[in-house]
Amino acid sequence: MSTNSWIVTAAEMRDIEARAVALGEITLEALMENAGRAVFEKVLEVCPSPARLGIYCGKGNNGGDGFVVARLAQQAGFQVACIVAADLGQLGDLCRLQMERAKEAGATIVWHDEGAAWGRASGSAYDLRIDALLGTGLSGEPTGPVAEGIGDLRKFGWQVLAIDVPSGLDADTGQELGVAVQATWTVCLGLAKPYLFHDVCRDLVGEWAVVDIGLPHQVRSGAKLANLAELKPPERGRQKGDNGHVLIVAGSSRYRGAATLATLGALRAGAGLVTVAAIEPVIQAVAAQVPEAIFLPLPEENGAIATEAAQTLKIQMGKVTSAVFGPGLTTANSVRSFLQEVWRDWWTPSVIDADALNLVAEGLPLPPGLNILTPHPGEAARLLKTETKVVQSDRFTAARGLLSRYGWPVVLKGAYTVSAIADQPLFVNPTGNAGMATGGMGDVLSGVIAALLSADPNPHVPLAGVTGAYWHGLAGDLCAKELGEIGFSASDLAHFLPRARSILST
Repeated sequence: MSTNSWIVTAAEMRDIEARAVALGEITLEALMENAGRAVFEKVLEVCPSPARLGIYCGKGNNGGDGFVVARLAQQAGFQVACIVAADLGQLGDLCRLQMERAKEAGATIVWHDEGAAWGRASGSAYDLRIDALLGTGLSGEPTGPVAEGIGDLRKFGWQVLAIDVPSGLDADTGQELGVAVQATWTVCLGLAKPYLFHDVCRDLVGEWAVVDIGLPHQVRSGAKLANLAELKPPERGRQKGDNGHVLIVAGSSRYRGAATLATLGALRAGAGLVTVAAIEPVIQAVAAQVPEAIFLPLPEENGAIATEAAQTLKIQMGKVTSAVFGPGLTTANSVRSFLQEVWRDWWTPSVIDADALNLVAEGLPLPPGLNILTPHPGEAARLLKTETKVVQSDRFTAARGLLSRYGWPVVLKGAYTVSAIADQPLFVNPTGNAGMATGGMGDVLSGVIAALLSADPNPHVPLAGVTGAYWHGLAGDLCAKELGEIGFSASDLAHFLPRARSILST
């Protein structure tokens, strides 16, 4: 596994570096040199011929990284001005050493206390500005010269490359502390940081990449990117009975399409059989689109499943190998009573989604068997008794909170879906694209996860949520590549699931 698959907090990164240095595996100077060289490679990608660089340097190690870039760029024929948001006496020892090397190489050094010179340097025209002000050490709103530097980068910078993290962002939560640099590119050093996967700061990060700086490979952390090599779908059986039987409990007269999409997701993910348990209008809608499904009609009350349907459904527990509860069900009183009765003794592994989650948030007890919860941010907020913006402000904490509160694996949907499983790191999904931000995508995902649960009923099935999210996002990427990123639908995506599976299985 690549070191870069791990995601570390700012504190974890400091501990990793300190441990590596203490063990004699690398020096801080070497780490800084490696970081600067990796950033300079990005500079050469952005500016393939020598250009004018304005590098904003802070007083700490991030500033030192910037000075390394300045030295390398000056030696390569670039015109470099280092705009230092500090005075000489404030620089850390290593930062000062790199400043002196950059100065010896011919880079112009402009100090904050030079006043007019700082203003002229900040306002000059550059082909690229580099943010080396703060890095991951930020603990509060920037002030003084650093705040001025951030303001200048926001005011004058249209092509900005940030080193490790755009200054002004909290590296763990992605929250903007005061005003943050708006980067065109961000080069994250050594290991990914959580802010990269929080939607709140996406417009400030720009295009990003994680680069190797020579850290040891024995990294273990609380979160990592889902890895294709670890997420192989189960082997395909030769008989349909070998590939699981998924039960879809979904839909209402108002939301008929949800059941269709969940059914498509399960079938296209390879379920041997799929039974749809729903009221008659929903069954008719599914049958028109998915003739391969089996149908179990349930009694109806005011356009939703009636309470007395519980007895009909409970008979199915021994006949199916996984289930989906929730898409399009509504939260009507009859649905609540129906689920309460069914779930009392329901031991079949189940995906709990959509309106079923909303009822859980209102106090409905979950089934005693294995469950995978698949909330979107709004549903997660209801489950955690908070607001959607709080969930989105720190999705890692929200996913861990859901796991702690409900005790079952969680798939927190959205950009960079986060999966939480007991005794495992958080898994962050790297697949998917903005074209998937449309109705019904989560319904398809619930079917995919149920198909994985159904085909591989073993102690590792909680990873079905991680695998399902990766597979679903990969199908979305294939869909966007062929159809274009804007305008494809959830049913379009479902048709790309077999192709995505072939990639997962290679």
